[in-house]
Amino acid sequence: MRSKIAQSLMVISLSFGFFFSTGVTAFAAASPDVPQISGQATNNTATVTFRSVTKVSGYELSMSLDINGTYKVVYLGTKTSTTIKALSVGTPIYLKVRSYVNSGSKKTYSDYSSLSLTPEFSAVVLTGKTSKGTNTLMWAKVVGATSYEISSSSSYAGPYKVISAVNTTSYVSKVGLRQSTYYKVRAFTTVNKVKFFGPSSNVVYLKS
Repeated sequence: MRSKIAQSLMVISLSFGFFFSTGVTAFAAASPDVPQISGQATNNTATVTFRSVTKVSGYELSMSLDINGTYKVVYLGTKTSTTIKALSVGTPIYLKVRSYVNSGSKKTYSDYSSLSLTPEFSAVVLTGKTSKGTNTLMWAKVVGATSYEISSSSSYAGPYKVISAVNTTSYVSKVGLRQSTYYKVRAFTTVNKVKFFGPSSNVVYLKS
């Protein structure tokens, strides 16, 4: 008799346990959708955007300088875009974002969406003037650049030859009288003995 009673109690216990576990599963908060990430990095700033997903409380963006390193949260909020400053041209950054839903005092997170960006220089805007066999080139400082490479050619289409590299924002070139010269400039910096160049500037034509 006791054996039958024990068996009955075990069946009831197992049935109750199954019902309870399935009930918890049914009411567990579902993970939110993954926000896809995109962005671009120019000079020392990155602009990052992630696709809006519905029924979420916010987004968490993390960054690392090592893809396998420690990630630090750099943005937490409801907006779907943000900027990251104080970056270095030529040094990659690794980003990952996830959405979350607040459930009382707990958060339920989505999976991550990842992106890597390498900041690049913006193009130099070049101007120039000529006077008595001297051509003077001028441009504004490009954020993060340490030097500028100047190239010239006798024709617009080139080929262009590198004539100098300077760490100033102007350059003076001695030329012959009535000489026509085309110039362009690009910013660069050196990271771990590797030069990182920005795009070439507009072409400036000067005739002395």
